Amino acid sequence: MPKDIDDIFKELNKTTKQLNSVENSLSNDISQIKNCLKNLDKKISKILSKVEEFEIVLDESELDSEDEENDNEWNPYTEENYDNESYEDYEKNDEDNLD
Repeated sequence: MPKDIDDIFKELNKTTKQLNSVENSLSNDISQIKNCLKNLDKKISKILSKVEEFEIVLDESELDSEDEENDNEWNPYTEENYDNESYEDYEKNDEDNLD
């Protein structure tokens, strides 16, 4: 019987060593996964930051384009050939004709 107990202890030691080896391997794998996740988190944060910057730029450009659209509405006073003096003369001529 002591031989059986010795064999059991030997087998137990062998199994314990295997378990320790697996545990170390898993621990290393988990550590690598954590590092990968940290790197991914940093990269995602950078991408998110860039997207937010881009959204701000887009929002500003939309506001600018809306302002330009409002500025592009036709206004006779902004025409290049608009001459305020001509209109004043027209009004004077109109007054002269009424007399």
